[in-house]
Order: sequence, then structure tokens, then C-alpha cells
Amino acid sequence: YLMFRYRRRMPDEEGGRFKLSTLGVMGWTLIPAFIFMADDIFLAAKNFEVWQKYRNVPENAYVVEVEAYMWGWDVNYPEENITISNELVVPQDRPVMVRLKSRDVVHSFFAPELRVKWDAVPGMTTYLWFNTHTRGEYVFTCTEYCGLLHSGMYGKIRVVSVDEFNSWLEDHREKGGNI
Repeated sequence: YLMFRYRRRMPDEEGGRFKLSTLGVMGWTLIPAFIFMADDIFLAAKNFEVWQKYRNVPENAYVVEVEAYMWGWDVNYPEENITISNELVVPQDRPVMVRLKSRDVVHSFFAPELRVKWDAVPGMTTYLWFNTHTRGEYVFTCTEYCGLLHSGMYGKIRVVSVDEFNSWLEDHREKGGNI
């Protein structure tokens, strides 16, 4: 509408200037700035609240350590003294906390179906956690370019029933823990 209403009618026509008072300039500058800043502050505060809920690991979480290296993953079950490569087996209907470490360069643990992603940084232990309500197999992969064979750096997450998980732990304890 404005393009039509204020279009140039004659080829030599010049538009008029509208002089805005100092108070008008201040109003048109400060009021929108205040509205946008108030909105941003509200969103930041709300986001912080949600972020804090996400980062708090439930008390009954099963703890697993995952160490990334060029170009694979070692999964350690510290309570059971079991270490396997590129496979994470977890019980259903229990939160799982994954402690992440890296031997060499920055890697990023990403499990899209479980909606988690976090970096593994050399010299640091970071963590993430997720819920395991649905049994099945999921893929986790590295999403931080880490060298020539980066595209082959993936593993499998198997969510199994509690009985299957306990049986799996017992089988791996008998095999000596390292697979």
C-alpha cells in the first residue's frame, strides 16, 4: 500500500521532508530498543532455566564412560570393569549418563535419535545424559571433523530390557571385560 500511496506521480517531482523532533527521535529509538531488549532478556532467562534442567543428571542414572580416539570409541562400564569398542549397551527405562573423554583431538558424540550431542575434549571430562524409553538400536557418530577416517567414526547404542542388560553384563564379566 505504501509503495502505491507515496509513489512519484510526475517525473520531476521531489518528495517533501518530514522533520522529526528530538523527542520523536528518542521515542522511535528507545521504545523499540527497550521492547527488543526486554524480550531478549526474558528469552535468555527462560533458556537458562531450561538449560539447568537439562544439565541436571537424575540420581538413578547409569554411568558409562566413553573415550573417543582417532577413529573410534571405547565404551567403559566403570562399575563392572568392562570395556568394549564402538557399542554402547544400556538398560531400558533408566537415564544414562555418559562421561566423555578424548585421547587425541576434539570429537563430538552425537546420537540424533536420542537428541543428544556433546564435545569430547582432550584433557577434560564432559558429560551428557539421555533417557532410554524405547528399546532398539541407534547410531552415534562423531560430528567434529577429526581427520582422514572421520566418516567411519560411528558406533551403535543398543537399548535392551533390564534382564537382557544384566545378562549382557554377566556374559562380558565372564569374558574378562575387554572386547
